[in-house]
Amino acid sequence: MFPGYTPPGAHPLFVVVVLGGTVAAVVYVYLVCLVLAADAANRWLARPRVTGTIERVSGLVMIGLGMLTPVPALLPAT
Repeated sequence: MFPGYTPPGAHPLFVVVVLGGTVAAVVYVYLVCLVLAADAANRWLARPRVTGTIERVSGLVMIGLGMLTPVPALLPAT
């Protein structure tokens, strides 16, 4: 029931606490790193220059998609 690498004679509660604590600590560190990365991305994306660039690129994509919309109707049927 317990992993084979547990020390012989170890109390089951000790094994559960150590393994569970290790998993909890790893998840905690991962979530802290995720929050820090999200905060950094939020600060970067909130800059006016970045926001303006995103708006210009998305506007160009919309114009391009609008120009490509009639193309299938202009092509001969095969």
